[in-house]
Amino acid sequence: MRPSTLLLLANVGAFFLTVGPGLTIRPDVVHEFGLSLPNLERNPLCLITYMFLHANLLHLAMNMLGLVTFGRALEEILSRFEWYLVYFASGVAGGLLQIAFTPFEPVVGASAAIFGLIGCMTMLRPLSIMFFFLIPVPLALFAVLYTLFVVLLVKWGLVTNVAHVGHLGGMGTGAMLALVMRPMMALRGLAVVAVMAALVWLVLKFVHP
Repeated sequence: MRPSTLLLLANVGAFFLTVGPGLTIRPDVVHEFGLSLPNLERNPLCLITYMFLHANLLHLAMNMLGLVTFGRALEEILSRFEWYLVYFASGVAGGLLQIAFTPFEPVVGASAAIFGLIGCMTMLRPLSIMFFFLIPVPLALFAVLYTLFVVLLVKWGLVTNVAHVGHLGGMGTGAMLALVMRPMMALRGLAVVAVMAALVWLVLKFVHP
């Protein structure tokens, strides 16, 4: 079975086991298995369990769409072991980075792991197309814009109910693993990302000289 299919089934199964009325996650599940600093000190396995929990049906659907889209594309490039390494290492790293910023707000969702797949795919297939606020853009440009978005959120001290810092941590982990596992392909991808970053910088300088 494909890794993306296996994890899709695991996430959907976990969702229906952990939701209450209105198809929203039960508070006791978040308290016990969500990722936060107190939970991590009490139960280190929450670094894994939080990736299989989703707040509601829309949260699950959006993440599973990303899992299938980018997961299946990466299955054509990476071995099964490499794929799982990217997914879970990105989920763990993204989760740890998120609770460094919001230690007492429990985090749930596979987003950091899926952004790890996106980060890895960005390095290996930088001109693949994805949607950023409904606009089709190359993956390399998405990576630059999303990184800028998160940096501004942190700089301005804005707190949202979306774990953007965790997403960025997952994406960075996936990108770094691509450099380790497929160095020549990833270096070419990094060059494309650098060009996109330079173009974004030039546009910003033109708009705000």
